[in-house]
Amino acid sequence: MPLVQTITIISLIYASLATIRQNDTKAIIAYSSVAHMAVVMLGLFSNNIQGIEGAILLSLAHGFVSPALFICCGGIIYARTHSRVIYYHRGLAYYMPVFSIFF
Repeated sequence: MPLVQTITIISLIYASLATIRQNDTKAIIAYSSVAHMAVVMLGLFSNNIQGIEGAILLSLAHGFVSPALFICCGGIIYARTHSRVIYYHRGLAYYMPVFSIFF
C-alpha cells in the first residue's frame, strides 16, 4: 500500500505540473484527467470506506465532465476559432458569455 500511494502521489504531482505548462486546451484536459485518476487511486488504496466511496464518486463525475470538456474544447471552441492554443481564446466571455459559464 505505501508503495502504490507513493507512486500515485508522484504521478499526481507530475501530471499537475505538466498540466500547468500546457498551451493546448485538449492537452490541459488530458493531463488534468491523469491527475484526477491519481486522486481516485489514492482513494481506492486508502483502506477506508470514505476513500473508496469518494473514488467512486470522483470516477463517475469525471466520466461525465471530461467528455463534456472535450466536446466544448474540440467541437465548439475549435470550430469557432480554428485554434486550440489557449492564448488565442482571450475575450471568450465577451463573445460567448453563456458558453464560458458552462466551460
